[in-house]
Amino acid sequence: MKTIASQILIVGFFTLSFNTGLMAFVNVQPVTVEIFEPAGKKVSGVFTVKNPMDQDVDVEVSPEAFNGATGMALMPFTGWLKLSKSKPFKLKPNQIEYVKYKVTVPRDLTGETMVMVFFKVHMVEPTMGGVTVERKSGVPIYVMAKMSETLGLETKEVSARFSKSGAESPIEFSINVQNSGNVHLRPRGFVQISKEGMPIEEAKMDYGFPVYPTAAHQYTAHSAGSSWEPGLYDAKFVVYFGDEYGKKSQREKPFKFKIDGDGKIELIN
Repeated sequence: MKTIASQILIVGFFTLSFNTGLMAFVNVQPVTVEIFEPAGKKVSGVFTVKNPMDQDVDVEVSPEAFNGATGMALMPFTGWLKLSKSKPFKLKPNQIEYVKYKVTVPRDLTGETMVMVFFKVHMVEPTMGGVTVERKSGVPIYVMAKMSETLGLETKEVSARFSKSGAESPIEFSINVQNSGNVHLRPRGFVQISKEGMPIEEAKMDYGFPVYPTAAHQYTAHSAGSSWEPGLYDAKFVVYFGDEYGKKSQREKPFKFKIDGDGKIELIN
């Protein structure tokens, strides 16, 4: 049989959740592991792997470096990660298996390193001519050395646009931020909007995707309001970060925007 290109699901890489699991090729919980402990500390945990399909599957557990996606210089995971499953194992429909992991925070780690643990399934796909397809679900393990972390976030460009054409639609606000520290951050925040000194709305900023050390990322906030009068508006991004490390900080980025009589929006420098 012919094997075609892999199909990959990496849910935990994008969002932090311990309630949902990876609902696709196999169901894996938790979807993200974040370890923030002093160098030398040993931390153990368990992945719960379930086969949600109506056929037997063979599951292979494969840790892989993922610096191409993060841009980080990673320490080889072979020196700090151990998994209880080194050979493929079979799961019947709805059967559950447990994969233990043990992490030793490297003694020479400054800041952060990570690994992506893939759970691979090889399946015969009848709808694709009977070829064998490799599908894999990825769970990231982030390891941060406590007392070596530096936190920094710089707010960059902002933008504003209507979600649809015209002023009778919500506004999508965006802000670019850059991580100037050595551990990943998951910023939270909102946009305050006012007109002629009167508060109008606070639009909550999307949360979930990490911004990695030295990297930049764009976050958005969507207004609930969908009817905007022409005029000049004052706005301000308020961005919080670092609370996951017990060091909550705040950045603010004020700006102005104008809506004209034709329903067009423009930033005012």
